[in-house]
Amino acid sequence: MKKILLIIILFLAANVSASFITIRSEVQTELKDDQLIIDISTTNLGDEPAYNVQLNINVLGKNKASSVKQIVGIRESFPSEFLFNISLDKSGNYPIILTTHYQDANYYPFSSISPSFFVYQENVISDIIGMIKQTEISGKGILSVTLRNTGEKDKIISFRLITPKEIAANEKRTVIELESNKEKELNFEIESFSALPGSTYTIIGILEYDEDGKHYSSNINGVVKIVEKRSVFRNSELLIGALIVLIIIFVYFQFKKKK
Repeated sequence: MKKILLIIILFLAANVSASFITIRSEVQTELKDDQLIIDISTTNLGDEPAYNVQLNINVLGKNKASSVKQIVGIRESFPSEFLFNISLDKSGNYPIILTTHYQDANYYPFSSISPSFFVYQENVISDIIGMIKQTEISGKGILSVTLRNTGEKDKIISFRLITPKEIAANEKRTVIELESNKEKELNFEIESFSALPGSTYTIIGILEYDEDGKHYSSNINGVVKIVEKRSVFRNSELLIGALIVLIIIFVYFQFKKKK
């Protein structure tokens, strides 16, 4: 009986740990005349290889994709370079959106997003700050975004919600007017499209506005966690394991009584 209980406990403990893939990218930019050079170093910080890794980068509404790297091993890094011809009439900073697509050992697709910026002629600091409330969804849910104007002038703000492909949003772009020293809350309906329960995804908000002939950009980050639908009938490994343990204990004591 002790041996059986030990095997069950070890079985439950073994299912607590899981392999993971974490992709980190470092972005460096250089502007030569009207050409933007973007150098990216991508590293797998997880404990299992990533497969079919591809980078997609968006600058000023233009998209470019890297070639596909079939395998990125644990702690392995690889470089990528992107060139964009740009033409701007306002100095300031402008967003770069990097999306990394990859697969796990079972060829299940994942994506992650990370923002960056490049400076054109003159760097500027945005007056807009904000936060994305951490959200848990099993199917659909509401993502709450709070923005605050810390400046002395009213602003017309263009807001973009950037989500990984596993999560869909009913609306991704909106324009709002935000008065000086005021804040406003935005709500977006989001839905898990192909996200795995137990996974955590980063959501990015890009905020842009023009003022005094300059362009200002900033970003805010949030987290969406995908949880399993709660049901007393769901065959969770933990519940099944606990039930098995209780049954074995019951049978054991019944057996002792008969003795």
